[in-house]
Amino acid sequence: MVILYSHPHDFPATELTEQGIRETFAQEGRIAVQLFSEYLDLSRRDPAQRAALTDLFRQRYAANRIDLLISVDVPATNFLVEHGDAHLFPGVPVILCSVPEPLKDGILASPLGDRVSGVLEPAALARSLVRSALTLRPDTRHAVLISGTFENDQARAIALRAALEAQRPKVELIDLSGRSLGDILAACEQLPPHTVLFFSTLFVDGRGRSFVPKTVLQSIAAQTTAPVFGPYEPFMGHGIVGGPLISLHKQGQAAARKALRLLLGEERPGSRLRLRRRTSVTLYDWRQLKATPSARAWCPTRPRSSFARPLCGTSTSRRSSAWPCCSSSRRS
Repeated sequence: MVILYSHPHDFPATELTEQGIRETFAQEGRIAVQLFSEYLDLSRRDPAQRAALTDLFRQRYAANRIDLLISVDVPATNFLVEHGDAHLFPGVPVILCSVPEPLKDGILASPLGDRVSGVLEPAALARSLVRSALTLRPDTRHAVLISGTFENDQARAIALRAALEAQRPKVELIDLSGRSLGDILAACEQLPPHTVLFFSTLFVDGRGRSFVPKTVLQSIAAQTTAPVFGPYEPFMGHGIVGGPLISLHKQGQAAARKALRLLLGEERPGSRLRLRRRTSVTLYDWRQLKATPSARAWCPTRPRSSFARPLCGTSTSRRSSAWPCCSSSRRS
């Protein structure tokens, strides 16, 4: 089996998804699976370099029988849509992982459509996140959306933008997507009162520079007094308030379980693209909630810390101030 990761090995998203995939395979005793992992780093590759990757993989795996592919994230999936028909891994079933729901129809209409299945990120999670933010900040009049220009950034902003547009005219949408990071940071210093900020991802900014989204989020949180919300669990502890969040670790686990069912003959290739709510968690950062007076009406007075499991996408060796909060403590 070949796993195509969109980003480098040391990216937080890659590490968490890979951990979920490998843990699940390690627990399976009915079948031995040989894994080949490729880290494509596509945000830093031009079209000629992507074509060269196709030639490299064709030569590398020519002598191996590949039974299954797992494609992690949007860039790797787009890479397969473009090159994975007659040119690369022809006819091999594909499991998608960490791909947003709005891309579903386009993928099914592509040459991969009849052999693709997997786990999608539900668009409903973006709507739930926006509702959570407006519950915490009921006086919100302006919502700022920040996203980058990379294919991954654009795809991941679709559901969040739609959820924010649905709040008009009560809440004005200020869309800073596609600007340079410098312009975004400058705008964040001058936001009007009663503003809530939503950070999607920013892998590439408007000037074509590449970034790790988590570090961009930290810079944004340092530049604004507005509360910041984001849709991914690894953002916890780096400036977001929290809410319903997509867990990349759980996405990896769900994709691996799907792959095992396929390899064991329990499902057929192309058997469905599923929306998995069980790949989300609901968490809040106590440090951020302390600055939100309305949160005191429905949250306990003390944070809950844990050494037993990583509640904010970080190592369990660090005490976390993120915690499942009151009625939102269930994992979905």
